[in-house]
Amino acid sequence: MGSKYFDEISSEEFDRTFKTNIYAMFYLYKAAVPHMQPGSIINTASINAAEPKPKLLAYSATKVAIK
Repeated sequence: MGSKYFDEISSEEFDRTFKTNIYAMFYLYKAAVPHMQPGSIINTASINAAEPKPKLLAYSATKVAIK
């Protein structure tokens, strides 16, 4: 997983990465929020949000979205 250059990231890789890191978080929150106190969610991302590695561009984009 991971592409060296932006133009090498397939739509399938981009989709899979966002479904894993962003969609999953959305659906987890959607299920959990009704059972939680306000302000209970804390997001953590990755150093790749601030310092993306060229081979992890799709992954880094999801970490920026979380941040």
